Amino acid sequence: MIALLAFESKRAFVNPFFAIALAVGTAIVVCHIFCSVLPESSEQAMYLDAVRHPLNVFNRWIGGWPGSVFPALYFFILPLLAALPHGNTLYSDKKTGYISQVLMRKPSSGHYYAAKYIATFLSGAIVATTPLLLDFYLTSLILPQATPDPSSGMYPIFAYSMWSEIFFSSPYLYVAMYLVLIFVTSGIIACIPLTFSSLLDNKALVTCSGFFLCSIAAYLFGTGDATYLAPTIFLRPDQPSWGYEFWQIAIVLSVSACIEALYLVHLHRHDATN
Repeated sequence: MIALLAFESKRAFVNPFFAIALAVGTAIVVCHIFCSVLPESSEQAMYLDAVRHPLNVFNRWIGGWPGSVFPALYFFILPLLAALPHGNTLYSDKKTGYISQVLMRKPSSGHYYAAKYIATFLSGAIVATTPLLLDFYLTSLILPQATPDPSSGMYPIFAYSMWSEIFFSSPYLYVAMYLVLIFVTSGIIACIPLTFSSLLDNKALVTCSGFFLCSIAAYLFGTGDATYLAPTIFLRPDQPSWGYEFWQIAIVLSVSACIEALYLVHLHRHDATN
């Protein structure tokens, strides 16, 4: 199991698609810094005069303000970036016969699928969160760090937003909690193509399956009381929609992870009987 996990992790992290996904996410962050954060930082005096509250990292990093195209773009393509490094390798392993060669060496197929899931989860989660950490760091180098003031009107978080009390009392904790949520959700999204590896006969469709499902969910549930079913919406720390609570998101993520795990258990049992 350890050897398989090490090998799958190497396949997940040392490949051009991991680098491409990370580069795309980083490019969006760089564009956000140069096209949004830096120009607005020059208007700091105006905000101090008008509302007596500064522009700061918590209301201008890519997860803190919906006033530019970059947050919408980043979280829209996040499901695709998460799946790109390793999501389609189960499909490829079946098509090339690699999985048969692995199982001929007598490891448990359960170990193979477990290693595949863990490596895919981690690669997707890291690809999704690393650019966000970079953006928060770069923004904090340009703008000050100030405790959010709800009376300033400079924040998209309201009393009925999820974790709003934490945001206005401990903003760093709020950011950390959201990054953990993004990490876990992106890992689960990255594993969606694993469940389509035997259902679709096209590598591109398998890779994009999580992206398509999240896009459909955003279209159907992006507004209203069921936003917790739309990952590309509830993953945004600036919360462009509201009306959901964390326990609802936790249930959706738990059910999704269970479906993925059960499908891999099904594949393991199928291999064991053949």
